[in-house]
Amino acid sequence: VSDRSDNPLRDLQRFRSAIVQAQQLMNDFHRAQKEVHQLTSRFREDRQALLQANQRDKQRIADAADGVDIDSEDLTRMLLADQQAETIQEITSWLTWFRDAVPNPEEDFHPERARGFDVVFRDQPGLVFKQVELEGEGKIAGQTIRFTGTANNISTTPRLIDQPATFNLQGRGKTQVAVSGTVDRRGARKIDTIHIVCPRLSVPARQLGDAETLLVDVTPGKMAFELEARLFGDQLTGSVNVRQSDLRMSVASASKAAGGEALARSVNEQLDSIQEFEVLMDLAGTLQKPQANLHSDIGQRLATMVGNSFRGALQQGVVTQSRELDALLQRQLGSVDQMFSINSREILSLLANEVSLVAELQELANPGSLPLPKFRESEAAFLKRKRPS
Repeated sequence: VSDRSDNPLRDLQRFRSAIVQAQQLMNDFHRAQKEVHQLTSRFREDRQALLQANQRDKQRIADAADGVDIDSEDLTRMLLADQQAETIQEITSWLTWFRDAVPNPEEDFHPERARGFDVVFRDQPGLVFKQVELEGEGKIAGQTIRFTGTANNISTTPRLIDQPATFNLQGRGKTQVAVSGTVDRRGARKIDTIHIVCPRLSVPARQLGDAETLLVDVTPGKMAFELEARLFGDQLTGSVNVRQSDLRMSVASASKAAGGEALARSVNEQLDSIQEFEVLMDLAGTLQKPQANLHSDIGQRLATMVGNSFRGALQQGVVTQSRELDALLQRQLGSVDQMFSINSREILSLLANEVSLVAELQELANPGSLPLPKFRESEAAFLKRKRPS
C-alpha cells in the first residue's frame, strides 16, 4: 500500500490484487477461529471420555477383586496331599499283609511224596487252623502301633470250609485301635476286606500344605480314624473317615502372589474358629495303583477365609490405587486444561489482532480511499489533447 509507483494504473491493479489476498487471509482467519472453537469442543468431549474410561477401568478392577474365588477342592488337595499319600500307603500295606499272611492253596502245602501212592477220600479240608494267636505292629495315621489278636479259619483248602479266614487285632496299651479283616479264597477270585476303627488317637504337631503356596501349622490334637476297604480281585474300593479335634491352626507362610504376610495375618485372625476338621477319602483303582478322591471341610473353610482376606487386600489396594490414579489424572488434566486454555486464548487473540490488521489493510488498499499522486503538467496537457470531443 505504501510502495506506490508513478503509474496509477499499475498501482490500481496491485491494490485490487492486495484486496483479493486480504479477503483470502480474512477467510483463512475466520476458518482458523472456527477450527479453534471446534477443537475446544472436541477437547472437552475427549476429556469427558477419558474421565468415563477411568471410571470404567476402576469398576472393572473392583469387580475383579469381588470376583476372586478360591477353589476349595484345590486347596484341600494342596493342604492334605501328604496326609492322603500316607493314608493310602498304610491301606495298601495292611491289605498286602493280609494277602501275604494267608497261605496260597494253589502253591503251598504240596510236599513231594517219597514213596507209596495216593488214596483219594471225599473232599474235606486237609488242614484248618481254627484260631492262631498273633502279635505284631503296624502304622495307623502315621504312628507305629503294636497289636495283639487272632486269625481264624486259615485252611490249606479254603474252598472246602464254610467261612473265610478272618483277622481281629487290638492295639496294645492305651491305644484304642481295632483292626478286623477277611481273606476269602473260597471262590474263583480273591476277596479281601479290612476295617480299622480308632475312636481316639493322640497326634503330634504337623504342617499342612507347602511353603510355595500356603503353609499351615497344626498343634497337637486328637484323631478319630475309620477305614473300610475291599479288594475284589485287584479292584480296590472303600472309604476313609478322619476327624481331627482339640487343635489350633495358624498360617506359617503364604506366597507373595496370594498376599504374603498380610494375608497370613488376616487369615490367622479368623482361624481361632477352627478347632476340628474332617477328611473323607473315597478309594478306587487297584492295589498297585490306588486312587483316592479327597473331601474335607477344612478346604472349604480355609478357602472362605483366604478368599475374604485376599479380596479385602485387593479391595484396599483398589481403593489406594484408584485414589492415586485419580490424583494423577486430575494433575495431568489440570496441566492439559491450563495449557490448552492458554494456547487457545493466545491463538484467538492473535487471530483477532490479525483480523483487525487485515481489515485495516483492506481499507488502505481500497482505491476509493487512496490519495492518487498529482499528475505533472505535461501529462495533464497530453491527456487534455487526447480527450475525445
